[in-house]
Amino acid sequence: AEALSDYLADKGRKVDHCLCLDVPDEELIRRLAGRRMCRNCGSGYHVDFSPPSATGCDKCGGEIYQREDDNEATVRNRLKVYHEQTSPLIQWYGQRGLLRPINGLGTPKDIEARIFAALG
Repeated sequence: AEALSDYLADKGRKVDHCLCLDVPDEELIRRLAGRRMCRNCGSGYHVDFSPPSATGCDKCGGEIYQREDDNEATVRNRLKVYHEQTSPLIQWYGQRGLLRPINGLGTPKDIEARIFAALG
């Protein structure tokens, strides 16, 4: 964050605000661990939001699989790393009055509306 601020300052610019999508860890785990893909054409699915048919990919009939980095253990580890290494940026931007927290729950349209409202 400091390097970005310095870089922008050299160009006569600055960070005006920082958006932070707030989503509980358990919801993130559900979202990420529920992702599935077609091994053949790469089409994406989700077990809750957009499940494939029981026979395979709706587009090509290919096998549906879960990527290794989308399993629950990997997602939990990624969240642990995020909380340790990345989340301190939330405090950094908050202390400077630049943080714009966004409720990341709801439909994509709901979240999009909150983002645009925060951007003014």
